[in-house]
Amino acid sequence: MVHDVPDGVPVVGRAAYRSREPTATVHSLIDVVNSLFQGLLTADEVGDRPLVHYYLDYYVSQVLTGGHSQFLANSLGVNAARIMTLVQQGIEHLAVAPARDIWGRFVAAATALSPDELDAFVRGYVDEQGFHVLGPLRALDSEFRAGVASALEQANAHWLRGRPELVVLDDADLPRYAAVRSARIPNLSERQREARAQEPSFV
Repeated sequence: MVHDVPDGVPVVGRAAYRSREPTATVHSLIDVVNSLFQGLLTADEVGDRPLVHYYLDYYVSQVLTGGHSQFLANSLGVNAARIMTLVQQGIEHLAVAPARDIWGRFVAAATALSPDELDAFVRGYVDEQGFHVLGPLRALDSEFRAGVASALEQANAHWLRGRPELVVLDDADLPRYAAVRSARIPNLSERQREARAQEPSFV
């Protein structure tokens, strides 16, 4: 069964899919995607269809724990453009009006920063005095936490569960699915060497 799953489709476990709590399906997808990343697949290989749900949940989780400032600071790595694009696409698809409004104001505030201002924010976001929130983003956080986050979580779950290409596997098959996807990587040995070279060494 796992060998027949097309690449790039969302995959979840059967127990989560059968749960009475719809967001359990998203949590299962997150576990699967994390296992694919641990198996050294790239974001392109994982695919945007699962990643849009993955990054929507990431956005919600980041804002709930540390606000839009934390989301911005933690999303400026190698996958920054993909994260921002997929979160925006997901919010537009779900059509949760307050979320769309908050996201638009967040993007406007973030893009108004000059490169020097953005660099200074990222470097000074966390120091010995704690976290430093960007002033223009502070007001968005309380609005987001007042029901918008929950609405986005539920809408994301219902969207995922309603996808016709969603694949539901027995939970026992999920590790094998990740292993099969990893084994298909043409230059797996090279990626494994690079990953080992980047591991911290402890003396």
